[in-house]
Amino acid sequence: MIKRTRDNARRTRLAAAIGVLVLIAAVAATGLALGFDALRGIWREQCRITDPELDVVITNNKDQDEQRRMVQPEIITYHFGLTNGANLATIPFAALREKLLGRIPNVRDLKIERRMPKRVMIEVVERDPAVRVAPPKGKSDTGLVADAEGVVFPFYGNVSALPVVPGAPTPGPQPGKRLSGMSAAALRLVEAVASLELTGLSVLEGDRQFDSRAVVSLQNFIDAARAEGLSVYLSSAYRPYSEQQYLFDRKTAQLGGDTAAAAKIVLPAGTSEHQLGLCADITDQYYETKTAELENAALYQWMLQHCAEYGFILRYPADKEDITGVMYEPWHFRYVGEEAAEYIMEHGICLEEFVALYD
Repeated sequence: MIKRTRDNARRTRLAAAIGVLVLIAAVAATGLALGFDALRGIWREQCRITDPELDVVITNNKDQDEQRRMVQPEIITYHFGLTNGANLATIPFAALREKLLGRIPNVRDLKIERRMPKRVMIEVVERDPAVRVAPPKGKSDTGLVADAEGVVFPFYGNVSALPVVPGAPTPGPQPGKRLSGMSAAALRLVEAVASLELTGLSVLEGDRQFDSRAVVSLQNFIDAARAEGLSVYLSSAYRPYSEQQYLFDRKTAQLGGDTAAAAKIVLPAGTSEHQLGLCADITDQYYETKTAELENAALYQWMLQHCAEYGFILRYPADKEDITGVMYEPWHFRYVGEEAAEYIMEHGICLEEFVALYD
């Protein structure tokens, strides 16, 4: 009986001790939480913007060319709420960044750097227009362009000298979406012209130059036409950048400064296939004027029928202007190789349509 009473007493003392420890722990935890909240409140107060001009720095990769800058700093400050008194610690920068990238297709990237406690630096990286995107047939120009990645976005600067690629027929090119199909194929061709380097040129027909890998094919093409009793004149082949620029500037001047209209006739330097050394302007020796009427010449009829045998295609057909962005040129032949040329000419498609088959 006495032993049982002692055990009960020990249990009572142990329970009391545990209770005291639990109470101490609870008080300590409460104190720590209150202390942490107090410290967090102090820290957050240090994150408040007090001088927006000093605390918020917004740069743009187009700052050196303001005429090509589409996204103004005010748009960024408004979107992120970077006003006087705003607390940087409570702004959800990551979520707001993704939201802005989805809303403004002109912006390719936003680089955000927090410099504690109250300074933030945001770099806006805008897209560079590579091509103009043609509106659907019968629709007015919407001012849409695409960058080298094929992303479509609005641009209100002067892009009249850029090459044109076709937009989707319905509902038309959409800002923020990527070019596809023939539009993407046309962009790849433009980029190829801009990036490829010549591997070597060979001379033919006096002083004309052509890619050394295909010069024999061009000479055979011309010789075969002459063997049929046709008069052939190689009007133009390879052109250096300076010559292409001169021709474009001259055509622009002839059209009263309308660069967009000029680009449909003479492509700007950096976008013409003549700079690749793989295309040739071939006319009748007695009909050197380059007009659509050249299609009535016997030489044109023969070249159209036999060009694929030598690896050439009619580059800008009459019924493909909406796709190529270039007017009908019955004198302009492009070397693509015999296999590709036979397929293109047999199926009545243009080079953009052929490239699109491999998407």
